[in-house]
Amino acid sequence: DNNISVVSVEHHRKEKEDEEESIEMTDQQNNIENMTENQNKKRDIATSEMLKQYLLRPQDVVMIKRVGAGAFGEVFKGTCMGELVAVKTMIDVTEANVREFKAEIVLTAT
Repeated sequence: DNNISVVSVEHHRKEKEDEEESIEMTDQQNNIENMTENQNKKRDIATSEMLKQYLLRPQDVVMIKRVGAGAFGEVFKGTCMGELVAVKTMIDVTEANVREFKAEIVLTAT
Protein backbone atom coordinates (compact mmCIF):
# COMPACT_ATOMS: atom_id res chain seq x y z
CA ASP A 1 0.00 0.00 0.00
CA ASN A 2 2.85 2.38 0.74
CA ASN A 3 4.24 1.84 -2.76
CA ILE A 4 0.89 2.83 -4.29
CA SER A 5 0.74 6.03 -2.24
CA VAL A 6 4.28 7.02 -3.19
CA VAL A 7 3.57 6.43 -6.90
CA SER A 8 0.32 8.38 -6.66
CA VAL A 9 1.99 11.34 -4.94
CA GLU A 10 4.83 11.26 -7.48
CA HIS A 11 2.32 11.17 -10.36
CA HIS A 12 0.41 14.20 -9.02
CA ARG A 13 3.66 16.08 -8.44
CA LYS A 14 4.65 15.41 -12.07
CA GLU A 15 1.22 16.58 -13.32
CA LYS A 16 1.58 19.80 -11.31
CA GLU A 17 5.07 20.41 -12.72
CA ASP A 18 3.80 19.82 -16.27
CA GLU A 19 0.92 22.24 -15.66
CA GLU A 20 3.26 24.92 -14.28
CA GLU A 21 5.61 24.43 -17.24
CA SER A 22 2.69 24.78 -19.64
CA ILE A 23 1.57 28.00 -17.95
CA GLU A 24 5.14 29.34 -18.09
CA MET A 25 5.41 28.50 -21.81
CA THR A 26 2.08 30.24 -22.47
CA ASP A 27 3.31 33.31 -20.59
CA GLN A 28 6.52 33.32 -22.63
CA GLN A 29 4.54 33.02 -25.87
CA ASN A 30 2.27 35.91 -24.81
CA ASN A 31 5.35 38.01 -23.98
CA ILE A 32 6.83 37.31 -27.42
CA GLU A 33 3.53 38.21 -29.12
CA ASN A 34 3.32 41.45 -27.12
CA MET A 35 6.92 42.34 -28.00
CA THR A 36 6.24 41.69 -31.70
CA GLU A 37 3.08 43.80 -31.58
CA ASN A 38 4.99 46.64 -29.88
CA GLN A 39 7.76 46.45 -32.49
CA ASN A 40 5.17 46.59 -35.29
CA LYS A 41 3.53 49.64 -33.70
CA LYS A 42 6.91 51.38 -33.36
CA ARG A 43 7.74 50.57 -37.00
CA ASP A 44 4.34 51.91 -38.13
CA ILE A 45 4.86 55.12 -36.14
CA ALA A 46 8.36 55.57 -37.58
CA THR A 47 7.07 54.99 -41.11
CA SER A 48 4.22 57.46 -40.58
CA GLU A 49 6.62 60.06 -39.20
CA MET A 50 8.96 59.59 -42.15
CA LEU A 51 6.11 59.87 -44.66
CA LYS A 52 4.73 63.07 -43.07
CA GLN A 53 7.59 65.03 -44.58
CA TYR A 54 6.39 63.94 -48.03
CA LEU A 55 2.69 64.74 -47.67
CA LEU A 56 1.38 66.72 -50.59
CA ARG A 57 -1.37 69.24 -50.91
CA PRO A 58 -4.13 67.91 -53.20
CA GLN A 59 -3.90 71.03 -55.37
CA ASP A 60 -0.24 70.16 -56.15
CA VAL A 61 -1.24 66.88 -57.83
CA VAL A 62 -2.89 66.72 -61.27
CA MET A 63 -4.11 63.41 -62.66
CA ILE A 64 -3.84 63.42 -66.45
CA LYS A 65 -4.72 59.95 -67.67
CA ARG A 66 -5.46 56.49 -66.26
CA VAL A 67 -2.62 54.15 -67.22
CA GLY A 68 -3.49 50.98 -65.32
CA ALA A 69 -4.31 49.39 -62.02
CA GLY A 70 -2.18 48.08 -59.21
CA ALA A 71 -2.75 45.98 -56.12
CA PHE A 72 -4.44 48.86 -54.28
CA GLY A 73 -6.27 50.72 -57.00
CA GLU A 74 -5.90 52.70 -60.19
CA VAL A 75 -2.66 54.28 -61.41
CA PHE A 76 -2.65 57.57 -63.29
CA LYS A 77 -0.10 59.55 -65.25
CA GLY A 78 0.04 62.93 -63.61
CA THR A 79 2.10 65.83 -62.43
CA CYS A 80 3.15 66.95 -59.00
CA MET A 81 4.49 70.48 -58.68
CA GLY A 82 5.32 70.39 -62.39
CA GLU A 83 7.09 67.00 -62.34
CA LEU A 84 5.74 64.02 -64.30
CA VAL A 85 4.70 61.30 -61.80
CA ALA A 86 2.65 58.15 -61.38
CA VAL A 87 -0.32 58.72 -59.09
CA LYS A 88 -1.40 55.59 -57.24
CA THR A 89 -4.84 55.43 -55.67
CA MET A 90 -6.34 53.19 -53.03
CA ILE A 91 -9.83 51.74 -53.48
CA ASP A 92 -10.31 49.68 -50.31
CA VAL A 93 -8.99 51.85 -47.48
CA THR A 94 -8.40 49.59 -44.49
CA GLU A 95 -5.78 49.76 -41.76
CA ALA A 96 -3.94 46.77 -43.24
CA ASN A 97 -4.03 48.21 -46.78
CA VAL A 98 -2.76 51.58 -45.59
CA ARG A 99 0.11 49.84 -43.76
CA GLU A 100 1.02 47.85 -46.91
CA PHE A 101 0.60 50.92 -49.13
CA LYS A 102 3.00 52.90 -46.91
CA ALA A 103 5.49 50.02 -46.99
CA GLU A 104 5.30 49.96 -50.79
CA ILE A 105 5.87 53.72 -50.93
CA VAL A 106 8.90 53.46 -48.67
CA LEU A 107 10.28 50.55 -50.72
CA THR A 108 9.89 52.33 -54.06
CA ALA A 109 11.22 55.63 -52.70
CA THR A 110 14.56 54.19 -51.59
